[in-house]
Amino acid sequence: MPPKRKRTNAVEEDDDNQPVVVEQDTSVDKASSSTSHAQKLEQSHQSFAFTVAKMCEEYDKAPVTPEAVKTISYYTSLFLQQIVAKDLKAFAIHRTKQDSDSSEKVLIKSKDVLLLARRNESLKQQLHQFLEEYKENANAE
Repeated sequence: MPPKRKRTNAVEEDDDNQPVVVEQDTSVDKASSSTSHAQKLEQSHQSFAFTVAKMCEEYDKAPVTPEAVKTISYYTSLFLQQIVAKDLKAFAIHRTKQDSDSSEKVLIKSKDVLLLARRNESLKQQLHQFLEEYKENANAE
């Protein structure tokens, strides 16, 4: 049986030294992929929940119950999967169609993330600041 194709995401830099998300195909053994994928997904959820707990404690200066962390993590993850990811992909596809070279592979670029944040001025400013710092660090290396 041929190996199963698996898509993974990686962050790379585009021509403007800005971060972009790139889909990559990798061959995996079907028997070992389900177990390792489930384990990686669980580790990812646990890591995300830990990060949410630390962020809540840092910003609120108060402990957060495990139930609250689980709820915040679950709904944040759901929001990212169902809304943010779909919108970013749609923006990237639209932008790619607008470019003169339509044969370009569809990549989610920082422009798409900024477009997603267009209605939240504070978030948009923070993203611009992050990109400027990212560019400075990339140029320094």
